[in-house]
Amino acid sequence: MITALLRELSFQGMNPTIVDEVDDYTSYVGYIKQGKTGTDLAKMADAIWVIKLIETVGTITTVKYASGLTDFSVEWDERVNYTYLFP
Repeated sequence: MITALLRELSFQGMNPTIVDEVDDYTSYVGYIKQGKTGTDLAKMADAIWVIKLIETVGTITTVKYASGLTDFSVEWDERVNYTYLFP
């Protein structure tokens, strides 16, 4: 279980920049665009993020992306407002 979770948390070999654990079944995992520094974390409203939504219902866990996008083009601050789709 832990190995599977860690695999789901990585994105293109990157570790998550930020994780919002909403509850036991729902997490938003954010990755900031490479080349950005720690000070860029203040720019959560900039479209420099990839965001995964990891949801578990019963024994099924799904991993979807904000607007189905994996190109660092969404805003962390808007994570709850996106539609999450498979890429």
